[in-house]
Amino acid sequence: MPRVRCTLRVVVLLAATAAGACAAPASHLCRAPPEQPAEVIYVVSHGWHAGLVLPSRTAALAHWPLVSNTRLEEQVEVGWGERDYYMTSDPGWWLAVEAVLVPNESVLHLVWLNAPVEESFPGSEILEIRLSATGMERLSRYIGDSFARNEHGQGIDLGAGLYGDSRFYLSREHYHAFNTCNVWVARALQDAGCPISPVFAFTVNDLMRRVRPFATQVQAPGAR
Repeated sequence: MPRVRCTLRVVVLLAATAAGACAAPASHLCRAPPEQPAEVIYVVSHGWHAGLVLPSRTAALAHWPLVSNTRLEEQVEVGWGERDYYMTSDPGWWLAVEAVLVPNESVLHLVWLNAPVEESFPGSEILEIRLSATGMERLSRYIGDSFARNEHGQGIDLGAGLYGDSRFYLSREHYHAFNTCNVWVARALQDAGCPISPVFAFTVNDLMRRVRPFATQVQAPGAR
């Protein structure tokens, strides 16, 4: 069964009572004033989950526990999800069910990008958000807080990622029916001060629908 079909059915059925578990949206700090330079990020739909694309400057990655926060690549995509399911190239239906039935370890997926985001993800819906400096600071801190750390305070590298120049890192958070990959992205944006609630943002369609009102669509689904 495809990832999207299996995951979405299970999540929607099991998560119907989760609404009361999420906090109200934070104050709206994300939008950069029109007259000021913006910190531009993107939300990219991958069909079954979404990733966040940030500029790979030290300021954006300031709170991430990487060996070096200085890279030549222009941008970095961040995804989050259940460890076994995310790191398996062809997960079966049981891994999808297990991922939401019980709390499991999770991972962060970092992909370093040189090409423009539209070239890196042809066919994916891409939404652009113009963050204020405060919004970027909060987003960087939220992502950094998700990393598990070793005794030296560095992230725990779990090996090569799914595509391109990418790596998996252990997260300190746990994946379960009420904390899915798309809920995680919604919560990251909420923490940055965006006008979004993670309540019922379980599927990528739910997430993207909630982001569109305060974002600009730079690429429609299926565009090439």
